[in-house]
Amino acid sequence: MNKMRPLLIDADALDLIAALIAKASAEPTTYDEVKALAAKRAEGQLLDDANNEFTIGLRFGYRVTYTHEFQRADLVCRHISVSAPDAKPGTGPNPEAFKAIMREFGFKNTLDHLLTYRLVWTTQADFFIIEALEPLDGNCDALRRQP
Repeated sequence: MNKMRPLLIDADALDLIAALIAKASAEPTTYDEVKALAAKRAEGQLLDDANNEFTIGLRFGYRVTYTHEFQRADLVCRHISVSAPDAKPGTGPNPEAFKAIMREFGFKNTLDHLLTYRLVWTTQADFFIIEALEPLDGNCDALRRQP
């Protein structure tokens, strides 16, 4: 039986989260930067350090990267990636903890309503990252529409 990694969101964690949300809001990733990062990922380049300045550590080993990104020239989204770098091979963050972390970062939709929710296997180690993307206003239909 696998043990679930605990999650503790205390006052210190809430302060870290609030500061990261403010930083992401003040420094959104441009559409050109998003396209460049996507091209690098498609070429197989590792992007682990691409957003270090937008990454925090939470207790019990959760690593959270949070950005605001222009997914199109007219559409800003919140993007979150959660990993547990010390996870056992073949595992990753606790999905229930991921949901709780999403809520603290202001996601309006649940995972089953998001268009872009995925598990990403790392290439450096055998663990996975959970990612989610949502327009800031929560209107996921905006991701389907062409500009």
